[in-house]
Amino acid sequence: MADQLMKTLDLSRIAKTGRNPAAAGKFAAAGMLAMASMALAPGASAGNDVSVAGDYSMSIAGLPFAKGRLSMAIKGDLYAARAKIATWGVAKIIVESKTYAEASGRFRRSVRPAKYSLDSKTEEYNMNVRMQLSGGAIRNLSAKPPLRKLPDRVPVRARHKANVLDPLSAAIIPYRMKNGEIGKDACKKTVPIFDGWSRFDVKLHFRRFADVRTEGYKGKAAVCGARWVPVAGHRPNKKTVIYLKENKDLEAWLIPVPGSNFLIPYRMSIGTKSGKMVIQNKRFVVNGGKGRKHARK
Repeated sequence: MADQLMKTLDLSRIAKTGRNPAAAGKFAAAGMLAMASMALAPGASAGNDVSVAGDYSMSIAGLPFAKGRLSMAIKGDLYAARAKIATWGVAKIIVESKTYAEASGRFRRSVRPAKYSLDSKTEEYNMNVRMQLSGGAIRNLSAKPPLRKLPDRVPVRARHKANVLDPLSAAIIPYRMKNGEIGKDACKKTVPIFDGWSRFDVKLHFRRFADVRTEGYKGKAAVCGARWVPVAGHRPNKKTVIYLKENKDLEAWLIPVPGSNFLIPYRMSIGTKSGKMVIQNKRFVVNGGKGRKHARK
């Protein structure tokens, strides 16, 4: 049934309108999380089948470099998600890159992923991940290229592949709205992630509320700070690892999806050495849920 659900994620129908795999995987995962950080209230899916599609733009230091699309479908206690990121504009001339990811699983008392796949391609290298999970643990895994065995790398043990989420399923965070409004606790989360090569946590914390006025939504956004915490598969003394670990310039603005119990990112920003990377939602369409079809531009 999950495979049938995945087929409903045709974006044209829902919204008509490394070389170093560990490092590249972290940035690919960050991109997916930035696009897909959603929250689902417990029990919200039961009896409220919902499909969501959104378009995102990405820029660094104000210069656009990529576009992304995210779609998600929920039917009963099943979910399926699909994401695509591709360079565009001047960035596409410099390096052409495309990343696709899919995930599916069930909502029980917590998110229980079953399958995850990632395909990322540039002119110089390809990355592929295939994961099968059960009970929060990885049962089958294929990740190419394989992680190089180096003396300073923190080894990935069996325990690091248990009680984890894939990068796309990690974006579905159980949350219960209070009186129809988002609260500070929307940001009080620690998400354990395994991306195919490395194990890390994403720790969210509340920073502030912000007023958002857009077509389709007028109200409060919860602005969350985030930290990346490496656990295994990384090289502790590597510059990129140190930079990501110490980076405090990560932020997500979460707003409710009209007619549902979801939250989606209105805006994400990540500090990089080249300037601030901003992921901005340009449009989303919601079908089903508690209300009618909603769209925002």
